[in-house]
Amino acid sequence: MAIVLFTNAFAGNPSDKIAINSDKIISVFEILDPDDKKKKKFHTAIFAGQDLTWTVKEPIDEVVKKLNDNS
Repeated sequence: MAIVLFTNAFAGNPSDKIAINSDKIISVFEILDPDDKKKKKFHTAIFAGQDLTWTVKEPIDEVVKKLNDNS
């Protein structure tokens, strides 16, 4: 099991750090930042199935690299 640290993008959480078990990830994709009025800023979503999705601030390429480096 490899735990990977990311910066949490979901508003309302008590911390901006999130640690995710890289062994459980199914897919990674980009979503538009809901607070961006110009609709040009993206966040990266990390999906682990059964309603487990985390939104992080790191770009998708960085997320995929971190996940691959720790698998």
